[in-house]
Amino acid sequence: MKDIATAPRTPLGIPIAWWVAFGSAIGLAVGFSAVASTVFGQFVPSLSEEFGWTRAKTTLAVAFANIPLLIMAPLFGVLIDRVGAWRTLCLSQIAVPLLLMSLATLQGGLVQLYVTFLLLALLGAGTLPAAYTRIILSWFDRRRGIGFGIALSGVGLAALILPPITQALIAMLGWRTAIVAIGVGFLAVGVLNVATLMRIRPRLPGEIDAGATGESHAAIDPNSGVVWRDALRTITYWGIALAFVPLGLASMGLLVNLPSILMDRGYSPSSAASVVSILGAALIFSRLISGWLLDHIHTMLVVAMIFATPALGFILLSGTSSATVTAIAVFLIAFGIGAEFDVMAFLLSRFFGPISYGGLYGGTYAAYNIGVAVGPTWLAHQFDVSGSYDMALLLFAGLFVLSGIMLVLVARRIPKPTEFLVTA
Repeated sequence: MKDIATAPRTPLGIPIAWWVAFGSAIGLAVGFSAVASTVFGQFVPSLSEEFGWTRAKTTLAVAFANIPLLIMAPLFGVLIDRVGAWRTLCLSQIAVPLLLMSLATLQGGLVQLYVTFLLLALLGAGTLPAAYTRIILSWFDRRRGIGFGIALSGVGLAALILPPITQALIAMLGWRTAIVAIGVGFLAVGVLNVATLMRIRPRLPGEIDAGATGESHAAIDPNSGVVWRDALRTITYWGIALAFVPLGLASMGLLVNLPSILMDRGYSPSSAASVVSILGAALIFSRLISGWLLDHIHTMLVVAMIFATPALGFILLSGTSSATVTAIAVFLIAFGIGAEFDVMAFLLSRFFGPISYGGLYGGTYAAYNIGVAVGPTWLAHQFDVSGSYDMALLLFAGLFVLSGIMLVLVARRIPKPTEFLVTA
């Protein structure tokens, strides 16, 4: 029998690495990403109705949040590289739910809404995927794709369970009390998660990859890889970063406006929330499946499939009045949206290693948010002007094809696993 000090930890018979991956998913489900992509969209119709705001003006709050992220995401990424991911999580995981609850005090002024979202970005950037995927990078190499997939499925988990819960709370309590209730839940779950699962660090090489590293007992060298100054001089990095600009525009444009799109086609708020939950289930499914595929199939082929699928979904969603076709379209779109951050984290970690991962991820996430800052308001504006979302949805299909081609070209030369390992 192995000495307990040298045996890999397996709480409840589950390797400790999987617990960390599950904890990362929980953290993302109650962080800034969930607020911006899932929670806020459920309140847009209520806010527009009570205060007389257009949907474009209401969803502009997301743009105000994402403008400072162009600066804060890289800064928090560098901070993660310098002081560690856990320290950056502590402040942000408290700030996000408190600021969310403050929206219950809105009195009709758009300025308060916009300022609150600015503060969400400034103080909540520590809960972005950069922190959680950096933690995963310390625990997984050969199984890194599925590790990222489990962690990043947290936003999908939020999209699956929060819309029906939020709509039920709004119907029973009104939107003000509902937003406070959601915030209290985020605070309790987030703080407990950061204080427990997110504090765990690898103790033995045999814990890497949940014990699947083999006889070599490879450990991940945190100081290996390409420093950010050198990475910024490469075509590879800029190819990855620029490909995510159109993805941000199309993805967040759809996520924030989907409840409104559905209700304009005759769905009740509860029915629209149910369809959005399909999106959440697809996000989880896609992140797990794409993560597994990235570990077992050449990245170029996986990327091609991932970004062709939502392009087809946008085409189907454009103009359809069929509930069945709408559900299929939402699932296909969500498959690509769900997998895009798996691809981002996987490509950056494989090409550049762990040493400057936080800063490089933050920079790429900032590029993504250039599109995010435009997408929701632009799509809402298209409806305000034309009374239809259809042409914009077709454009979104083209943007996914464009980004897919760019990333396929990058993925042709991806390094193999173990490049940034040391042998104990």
